[in-house]
Amino acid sequence: MQALEPVKPNKLVKPGHIEKREFEYTRHGTQALLAGMDVVTGKIIPLIRDTRTEQDFSDWLDIVLTSDPNAAGWHLVMDRLNTHMSEAAVMKVAAIETHQRMNSASRVSQVF
Repeated sequence: MQALEPVKPNKLVKPGHIEKREFEYTRHGTQALLAGMDVVTGKIIPLIRDTRTEQDFSDWLDIVLTSDPNAAGWHLVMDRLNTHMSEAAVMKVAAIETHQRMNSASRVSQVF
């Protein structure tokens, strides 16, 4: 995610016309959002970090797996990001059923 600020204010428009926005912006940094949705409860399980590393994904898995101690099992639907296949992640999800999204669906968000 990017924190963007327009360089110039939006232009004033006449009633009934479409607002005109300047395309230039100043970027104030980025953040990485790791998130999942518990389809049983509808609860979103987010983690926001400055980085998107194997350790960040491993930390997010810890949050997910401890979010419901009474869960009978977990199914994770993930894309093919390299951090999802790290050694730390593979060790944690050995007992979890994982599903890979098709490459053609890489831009489809699973979190609503």
